[in-house]
Amino acid sequence: MEKYFPSQNPEQALVGFVFAIESGSWDAAYTRLSKNSREKIGSFKFKVGLPLVKDPRTGISVLEIITGSITSRTPLPRAPGQPGHIERIQLDYYGKDSKGRLAAYFIVIYLLDEREQGAEDPVWKIDLLRTAERLAGPQAN
Repeated sequence: MEKYFPSQNPEQALVGFVFAIESGSWDAAYTRLSKNSREKIGSFKFKVGLPLVKDPRTGISVLEIITGSITSRTPLPRAPGQPGHIERIQLDYYGKDSKGRLAAYFIVIYLLDEREQGAEDPVWKIDLLRTAERLAGPQAN
């Protein structure tokens, strides 16, 4: 997967994550998660639980939002005070909510640079925990 979706680029790391999910390669998708996300979630919980997680505001499956909006994505500019090891990508979802109403929804995916100490090239990983916290919190994007 690294050959086609290199993790040195945040957008490609995210696209590789989505590709792995859509192709049923849950283990490959799991390796694209940040270390903290992997430690807290675990591979079994990720594979079995992620398809069941819904956005609290819309009732839409988080997987549906991520996979359905991957072609409409925008890297966000660095916010004041944002550490250099964090990147944000906005996904624009257009579809129906859990009540069948048309919905335009924007979600921000957080990625962390988890390069090894001394390495020159970044290694971007999906920070699923931070992304979920922002979805659930009052300051959600």
